[in-house]
Amino acid sequence: MARSPSPGFALVEALIAALLVATAVVGLTHLVTVGLTQALRTRQSAAALTLAQAKLEELRGLTWHFDADGTRVSSPELAASPPSTLLQDLDGWVERLDRFGAPGAPGEVTPYQRRWAIALFDAADLDTLVLQVCVFTTGRPGAAADACVWTLRTRKP
Repeated sequence: MARSPSPGFALVEALIAALLVATAVVGLTHLVTVGLTQALRTRQSAAALTLAQAKLEELRGLTWHFDADGTRVSSPELAASPPSTLLQDLDGWVERLDRFGAPGAPGEVTPYQRRWAIALFDAADLDTLVLQVCVFTTGRPGAAADACVWTLRTRKP
């Protein structure tokens, strides 16, 4: 005659199985949370890169050439910036932008801050500029930029 398992043994098996399932669910929940956080961060970085590239293209589109008689012609917006413009907010070198890239109203809290710098590539060469643009996520003081882009702009005869 076969013996039936004791009722206490089935309860221990059920508790162990429940513990294993709970551990798996907690691990899966953590994995999903990390994945969603990374997806949000990636979306913010992509938006920041788009905003940085848009400003860089705006700067590249400003007047910077030689006139027919050889005179240098340049837009006032391409004047050299103070050395710390990428590190701190300086009027004329920073914009606060909403999530769509539109400028925020004065005093409005916006998700992005865009700073740019303009400098001569070489002090002896007045016809080559370095244009730099960085975008930061607001609310993270001291954090590194989410996106930075730069290019050289050369005035050609």
